[in-house]
Amino acid sequence: MDTTKPSEFSISPSELIALWRIGKTPLVIDVRRENAYFNSDCNLPGALRRDPSLIDSWIGHFAESTTVVVTVHGHEVSQNAMQALRQRGVDAKFLLGGIENWRAAGFPINSKPSGQNSRWVTRAKPKIDRIACPWLIRRFVDAQAEFLYVETSQVQQVNQNATPYDECNCCRNAIYTQG
Repeated sequence: MDTTKPSEFSISPSELIALWRIGKTPLVIDVRRENAYFNSDCNLPGALRRDPSLIDSWIGHFAESTTVVVTVHGHEVSQNAMQALRQRGVDAKFLLGGIENWRAAGFPINSKPSGQNSRWVTRAKPKIDRIACPWLIRRFVDAQAEFLYVETSQVQQVNQNATPYDECNCCRNAIYTQG
């Protein structure tokens, strides 16, 4: 399949950003191989990281969702993942030209430390309600995510190089992703 030309199973960066802007965001799954993801310095906002060789173990979580799979250039790995998802009944497409095409178009991109998995910073001594945040992130965002638990007085200092990600609804805890 030619990755430079649109197909019925591809979506361009501008088409994807247009869906985001009108609130019809499909599920975006980053299926770069582990080495490519680990050594990268970025990822798409809101993208979930999943191993493309383990589709059968994670497909059940997303079977109902319209899905866009992404890799660096939108070549073989994303197209094979897209085809595997479609064979299992998922409405899946691949990002035309991949993350590099997205970046070249000037669309938002999250930075992440090259050579590391995503990092999340939160207050030390979590109680039961705040244990849910790392569990949810590891289960649904990045299975290899790292968590830094720091004293409350040090959260802002540690987060100088971090991006405020969200305030967790279950515990009102500020979550930061380091990049």
